[in-house]
Amino acid sequence: MIKKTECLQFSYENRVREKEFELDTQLQFSAQSPIDKILLQRAIIVRFKAERDDQKFRLVCMCRVIFEFPSAEELLDGEALLRQHQMDAYHAVAEMINRTMTAMGQEKLEFPEV
Repeated sequence: MIKKTECLQFSYENRVREKEFELDTQLQFSAQSPIDKILLQRAIIVRFKAERDDQKFRLVCMCRVIFEFPSAEELLDGEALLRQHQMDAYHAVAEMINRTMTAMGQEKLEFPEV
């Protein structure tokens, strides 16, 4: 059902020496529909922000998770899309962030349960 995940924004700063520390996180989801409503694709925008109080660690990421539906009858929009696929979008973004962190030689993040 997930066609692809696109990273729209990624900003990372880490000046922390210790391996384990606590982060404040913010998470926001919004549904997106194409202008051409006959397309069988809809998306969820996931905005994720994690930072320490002292600003020594900061991660900001915004991704678009595109879902493709097999038919117009199964198409979901707005709140229905969010209710049914919000967690799928969250996990797709968490995987993308952790692949990026690993590629940069950093430790994977433990994402909070939603």
